[in-house]
Amino acid sequence: MVEANAWRAVPLGEFLTVARRIVTVEDDENYEQVTVRIKGRGLTSRGVVQGTAIATKKQYEVRAGDLLVSKIDARNGGLGLVPPELDNAIVSSDFPAYVIDEDVCLPAYLDIYVKRPVFWEECLLVSEGSTNRVRLVPEQFLELEVELPSLEEQLAIVDAVDLADQAAARAREQRASLEQFFESYRRDLFSGLAEAHEAVPIAEFADLGSGGTPSRREPTYFGGGVPWVKTGEVAFGPISETEETISDEGLKRSSAKLYPSGTVLVAMYGRGTVGRSAYITEPMATNQACAAIKPGSRHVPLFLFHFLWSAYDELVEEAEGTTNLTNISLGVVSDFEVPLPDLDTQGDVAVRLEQLVAARKAYDRLSAAHVGFRTALLEDFVTGVRQPPESS
Repeated sequence: MVEANAWRAVPLGEFLTVARRIVTVEDDENYEQVTVRIKGRGLTSRGVVQGTAIATKKQYEVRAGDLLVSKIDARNGGLGLVPPELDNAIVSSDFPAYVIDEDVCLPAYLDIYVKRPVFWEECLLVSEGSTNRVRLVPEQFLELEVELPSLEEQLAIVDAVDLADQAAARAREQRASLEQFFESYRRDLFSGLAEAHEAVPIAEFADLGSGGTPSRREPTYFGGGVPWVKTGEVAFGPISETEETISDEGLKRSSAKLYPSGTVLVAMYGRGTVGRSAYITEPMATNQACAAIKPGSRHVPLFLFHFLWSAYDELVEEAEGTTNLTNISLGVVSDFEVPLPDLDTQGDVAVRLEQLVAARKAYDRLSAAHVGFRTALLEDFVTGVRQPPESS
C-alpha cells in the first residue's frame, strides 16, 4: 500500500495556467474543431472545416494534455483533457484551455477528479448568468480547491481507477459479444423452425383483442387496483407492473379488457414503439394501442413472444403505407404468420432463449455494479478515505 502523505487543498490556479495561443483563422486554411461532451464523457472532434465556415476569426489553439473547459457546460460535466488526436485543434473563447503543472498535479489524476458530479456542482457555484446563459467565471474557477495527495499517490489512484475501468470495459465487450450471439442464435433457431414447420397466422391458433382508455374526465376511473398497460411499456420483456392503474368501474365503463397472465402484447401505434412486443406476468388491462394475444392450447406464450421479438423489423415494415407510417392494425397482427412446432419444442425454444435473456440481464447488472463501484472507489480515493494499492 502507498503510505498516506499529507493531503492538501490546492486552488486550481496554483497549478493551472490559462493557455492563450491565439490563432487568426485564414479563409483558405482547414481547421479541426473540438466538441466538449457533457457528463464527463470527454472531448471529441467536431470535424475539419475550411476557414470560410468559421465566423469568428479569433480562435485559440489547444494542445494534447491541456485541460479544456466549456464555460457553458462545465456545470454539466463539460470538461476534460485534450487527447493526442486533437493536438493543435482550435476552439473559441467559450472554451478556455489550461496548461497543467505536472510537478504539482498529474493530468490523468486531474482528469478523473474533474469528471466527478460533485466537482460539476462546484463549477455551478462559480457560474453566473440567467437561466439559458449561465457561464463559468474563469477567475472564480481557478479559486476552486482540489484535494491533492502526493504525486506518488496520484499515480497509484490513476492506476487503480484504470484497473476498474479495464474490468468494466471487458464486461461491456463480453456483453456485446453475448448480444451478437443472442441475435445470431435466435435468428438461426427461428429460420430452422420456419423451414421445418408450416407458418400459421396468429388468428388461427390464438384469440386476439385490444383494449381501451377510460374517460380522463372521470377521476374515479383511474388509480384503482387494475394494472393498465400503455404502448410505452411494451419493450421486449415481461411487464410485471404498470405506470398507471384503472379502477374496476373504469374497466367496466370503457373498452378496456382484463387479460390473463401470459398474454403477449404487440404495440400497434406510436413512432418508435410500433411493432415492439412484451408479455404480462399477471392479469392486466391495456389501452387501445396494444394488440393482446391470449394464451391458448396450441402455443407457448414465451415462444410466441420471442418469435415476435425476432420479427420486430418485419412488423415495422407492415406499418408502411399507412397514413403516418407509425401504425399497424389488429388485422396485421392477426394475419402475421408464425412457424408452429409442437408444444414441447416451443417450450424448449422458450427456455433456451430465456436463459440467454437472463445472461444479458446479468451482464447489465454487472455493468451497473462497475459504475457504482468506480464512483464509490474514486470518492474514497480522492477524499483520502481509502489508500490505493501501490503503483507498479
